[in-house]
Amino acid sequence: MPLPDMMAAVLAMDESVLDVDQVENLIKFCPTKEEMELLKGYTGDKENLGKCEQLMKVPRVESKLGVFSFKIQFLSQVTEFKKSLKTVNSACEEVLAERSPGLLDFHLDLVSLEAATKVMIYAWLEKENYSTANC
Repeated sequence: MPLPDMMAAVLAMDESVLDVDQVENLIKFCPTKEEMELLKGYTGDKENLGKCEQLMKVPRVESKLGVFSFKIQFLSQVTEFKKSLKTVNSACEEVLAERSPGLLDFHLDLVSLEAATKVMIYAWLEKENYSTANC
């Protein structure tokens, strides 16, 4: 695909021309800052440069490619997120429907836990020869 057509597709964010893998590959081939500085000083015929170097003709090309990649992936990510939310919602509804005492009434066990803790404290105090008369 000619570079002008490719960059037109990127600027138009046309998903019918480029897929996410192609866009990600273009991002990998974007010139680095150091390469951009070298290319700015290049005085020869820019048509002699490779396709990667010609990407610098588009201002902020790497950012634009990143946005395009995000746009392509966004819908599938939202779909996956919705599936996950449906799974969690379904699990919550199942727990609520069963009214499992082991899951929903755990707070009732805290009362007996409090009493057991007091017994353990009293036993420890007696073992250490402390007076439990004030407790």
